[in-house]
Amino acid sequence: MEAFAPGRVVIAIGVNNIIQGVALSATLADLQTMIDLCRSIGAEPAICTVAPGESFAATTALRDAWQRQNQAVRALCAAQNIDCIEWEDAYLNPASANSA
Repeated sequence: MEAFAPGRVVIAIGVNNIIQGVALSATLADLQTMIDLCRSIGAEPAICTVAPGESFAATTALRDAWQRQNQAVRALCAAQNIDCIEWEDAYLNPASANSA
């Protein structure tokens, strides 16, 4: 990544983790590694929430995991002053995404 010298890196992580049952703690650890890598080369990370998909409606467990992950991503972004890209909100309320 350093060879490209990005000023900003958008991180979209989590859909596969949720579907595959990866522990939230492992997903957050991976996110922290990506954040640290971005900052080590002077790039500002931005992290996306996960938009709901049909597979998340399949079971209560998937829906709960999706909601927990998005809450954790928002908290991580707030705690570390990182921009949070709200794919969930844009999916659920497209009118609000167009007004940003």
